[in-house]
Amino acid sequence: MDDPQLAHRGSFTEIHDGGGTFRALNPPFRMSVAEAAAKPFVAALGEHSEAVLAELGYTAAEITEFAKAGVIAAPSPSHA
Repeated sequence: MDDPQLAHRGSFTEIHDGGGTFRALNPPFRMSVAEAAAKPFVAALGEHSEAVLAELGYTAAEITEFAKAGVIAAPSPSHA
């Protein structure tokens, strides 16, 4: 991962998550219009659970019950 040619070609990216920062490999191909690269951050465990469940039609009360039962990570204070 310390290869100067790979670094020059942008083959790696720094990714940040709850555990810190690490280097990851970008896709080995280039596209003329669409960007194909790893994103610089990783969602936290359960970060989008509430939004996804709400979009699927679950109520705030149902989402809170899922969290209490340990089915999803604890909801934000807006659902507590």
